[in-house]
Amino acid sequence: MMTSLPKNKARNATVESSAQKEGVHISTTVTHEEHIRVERVESYVSEDQIWTVVHENHFPDPNNLSFSVRDLLSVTGNIIDEAANNSIVDDILQHNVSDMTIYDGDDTFISPLCLLKSISCQMSSCKDGEQVSLPLRTEAIFKKLKTFSWEAKAVLTLAAFALEYGDFWHLAQNYGQCDKLTKSVAILKRMPILIKHETLKKRRAAINNLIVETYHVIRYSVKLEDLLRHNNPNDVPTLTTAMKKIPAAVYWIIYTIVACTAKINRLTSDKEEPDNLPKLSLKINEIHQKLKEDYDKCVKEIDELRRRVCVQIYGCFFLVLCVYLILFKDFLFERSSP
Repeated sequence: MMTSLPKNKARNATVESSAQKEGVHISTTVTHEEHIRVERVESYVSEDQIWTVVHENHFPDPNNLSFSVRDLLSVTGNIIDEAANNSIVDDILQHNVSDMTIYDGDDTFISPLCLLKSISCQMSSCKDGEQVSLPLRTEAIFKKLKTFSWEAKAVLTLAAFALEYGDFWHLAQNYGQCDKLTKSVAILKRMPILIKHETLKKRRAAINNLIVETYHVIRYSVKLEDLLRHNNPNDVPTLTTAMKKIPAAVYWIIYTIVACTAKINRLTSDKEEPDNLPKLSLKINEIHQKLKEDYDKCVKEIDELRRRVCVQIYGCFFLVLCVYLILFKDFLFERSSP
């Protein structure tokens, strides 16, 4: 069970957001109040518990990254984009098989498949036949990914979800019009329950919309990390503020993905269970808007900084040109003198 972080420790915790900028390691100190305000989605998840999970399981090791986070996000994005498309549901209901779309990205990319499967197991973990609570599964994933950066944690978790998510909708779309092997696998995954019209229409929208929103939150997290790598935070004030929000945002990203995994399991169940996705959707939307606003402000500040630098460069160039003209004039005057 998760324990609360002592107040004096929590309010002086340090979030390490590092970037290599001319050989300088950047570290940002975060106070408890500066974090994104965490609303309780479930009564047993407290703000201090989230703080504990986030900061006691973050020891990034750059040498542990054997793959491109951006390539993994790109492939995952293709899966999310296709699987979350509601036209797939229409095809299922109408028993249509859509044309196959071939991924035209970098075929040399090698995904961290073993790690993704391991994360997927944590997301769906059970004990004595009962599923482990969402906070405990979220904490387990943080522990497994403690040596990865914030952005890598989020992208890896989403990619692990996408493995099942894409396969799930692909089987559902092709059920009844596939070979014996595929149909048998679909039966094991309870597809006959899913393709009932009333079931699919009732349950299709919430999870698709939420996972797409979560994907956009991750994209802005990665974009902000890119800005940090290429800019000095001292020159972009909003960037420092934005990066302080990333740890809590990553917690809610992973928590939401775990909740969506549980929702996928319920899609193929006849049981009616409480649904916390609407509350999570509000939280993810709030985080999305905050990060988007911060990113837009950062871009404006960087553009303004570049404009000032250009003005200074042109000013210096004009000054040097004036000096050369004066010297050249004096040179001509001396040569023309008798």
